[in-house]
Amino acid sequence: MELLCKHYERTKWQGVLGGRICYPEHSFFLHLVPPLFSLHRNIPAVLVIDGEHRLALSKRHAIAMSELIFALQELGMENMTREKISQAVFIAAGRSSRILLKPREQIGSLLMKIWKKVEAIAQGKEEAENLIDYESYMPFFRAPYRAILCLDETLSNGTWKRIMDRLVEAGVTKLVLRVDEQEGFSRKDLEDLLRFEKTVVVTKEIGTDPVNGLFDIVIAPNGCVLSQDSGEMVGKLPDTPFGEIWGDPVLVQERFESWWKWNTKEEA
Repeated sequence: MELLCKHYERTKWQGVLGGRICYPEHSFFLHLVPPLFSLHRNIPAVLVIDGEHRLALSKRHAIAMSELIFALQELGMENMTREKISQAVFIAAGRSSRILLKPREQIGSLLMKIWKKVEAIAQGKEEAENLIDYESYMPFFRAPYRAILCLDETLSNGTWKRIMDRLVEAGVTKLVLRVDEQEGFSRKDLEDLLRFEKTVVVTKEIGTDPVNGLFDIVIAPNGCVLSQDSGEMVGKLPDTPFGEIWGDPVLVQERFESWWKWNTKEEA
């Protein structure tokens, strides 16, 4: 079975899976973010709800959830119903059972349990439990979960859209457009940028809320990624491949320090 799982990782986990789930009464974004492929380590994948709430999944659970997302995409996420969910769970359980060598009924029950939790979190009825093993998972982040884009008039509409595309392709699940309206500035194309990406959460932020060195990345008005500690320019999007920027020693060190502070606080 382990060989089947490794083959699945190599063939199916080349990028982030998911999109927008649209019920008649509400909608939310759902993304499964696999880790960078590792042949020798059991690294969890992360299920991200509305670009913000994170659930860690073991490899086996992540494979079953991946198949559920594939089934939902086939059936159509834009017009979701309870019947479609049941049908998708049935399809995903059958496919997963051949990989995980577990009974279809057992996998189907697991998927329904995960799905109910996802919907409860999306509707604000439950909070996501922070179950990620940060120490082992941190080096295998594909990308930050949230990107903060600091806007002024330096870059054109088209350049910001290319940057947003690069971030989404890399695995970012939430884009925050930050404008300093206290200085009397407002881009005329802000609404266009807010509506540009259809598969991730895009919001507008006024002011300067705290950023998290473990989960966030900050893009300056000129398109450069900034160190959160020193403000040093690490790499410019879209000129530099995102992988080079995210793997830059400066940002890696910041993520390690952020994890260390979080871990020390939790132990205290």
